[in-house]
Amino acid sequence: MSNTHFSRTINFIISAVIILFVSFSKAFGQAAAPAGSGGYSIFTILILVAGAAIIGFLVYAKMHGKKEKTNASSLPPPRKRPANVKREAKDLTEIKETNAAQNKVFNSRQTGLANDIVSGEATRAKEQLRRKMQNLKFTNLPISTYNEIRPSRSFDDLPYSDDEELNTAIDTVLDEFEESEEKRGQALRVIAANRSKNSVEALAQAAFYDVSASLRARAVTILTDFDHESSFEPILLACADPGREVRAAAARGLFKLSCDRANEWSRIWESKDEFRMKNAVRAAEEANIVKQSFDRLIHEDLKMSYEAFALAALIVRSGETDLLFFALKNHADPTVRQAILHVLDIAGDERVVEPISKILSQQLLTADLAEKAGDVMRKYENVLLEAF
Repeated sequence: MSNTHFSRTINFIISAVIILFVSFSKAFGQAAAPAGSGGYSIFTILILVAGAAIIGFLVYAKMHGKKEKTNASSLPPPRKRPANVKREAKDLTEIKETNAAQNKVFNSRQTGLANDIVSGEATRAKEQLRRKMQNLKFTNLPISTYNEIRPSRSFDDLPYSDDEELNTAIDTVLDEFEESEEKRGQALRVIAANRSKNSVEALAQAAFYDVSASLRARAVTILTDFDHESSFEPILLACADPGREVRAAAARGLFKLSCDRANEWSRIWESKDEFRMKNAVRAAEEANIVKQSFDRLIHEDLKMSYEAFALAALIVRSGETDLLFFALKNHADPTVRQAILHVLDIAGDERVVEPISKILSQQLLTADLAEKAGDVMRKYENVLLEAF
């Protein structure tokens, strides 16, 4: 309530009290007063007291109102509300939403960073465990103990025969002008009955050069029946024969021979005859022996794993390494890849540098295998530099 309005109200009440007091005094004064007395009646006194009380109350109320006004005036002025309350509220809402979105993005990034850190640590731990298990697997295999190609063992040659009938049969088989397949077949039967050194030599020639595929296959079968170390290489080379019948006879013969094939691979290696080594490896590829040997490198059987190791070493030294490096790049078993690198380390030469470098540039190996491959490459790079 304003001061002007409050003052008008008090003045109105005071005036009303005075008018009422005068009116009641005149109307009831004489009737209420005792006859002949000059004082006021009790009613008049009550009216005066009531009026005084009302006036006192009103005065108190006015004084109290001033005090409240004084106290109110000492307070800081009230903050003015914005002219456009709706716009301010909308801006405030947008600010809150923006802050919430930023906090969400920040929390998401922090969470993502934490997850990346945890995931990275887990990945590194998993990789370390994989390397450890792979190395453990490799070191527990026989292949890890092969650090050289063992020298081949000698064998007793078959006796040389002077039998006249045999010599005649040999001459018939080797006669390039003998057109009769029947005569050459009869000569092979004579040779088959004489297990001798000159018989093996004649059969090897017949297996390589006879114009008849059936007679070439027959010569391979007789060599198999002789079951001697000297028969191994002719039978192996027959695996690359253009005739299917001959290749089949040679494949059967290789697995029937009782000789130690690892020893035979080593003997070919020791010849240092590159032409001979290349022909042997190509024939082994035709017989599918090379591909099979890669898996056998990590076989737990000593004999089988060493035979594969000796053949792989021969492959490296022959230079016929396409299948070997293809397996190094693509074989599904990393332990086989590790075994191939081990062979390259033991039996390699400077020719392995270029294909290993190419594989490393293509990033086809795991970190640990790439490290091993780099070591092998640098080893033979140094050999190459020393040669110059």
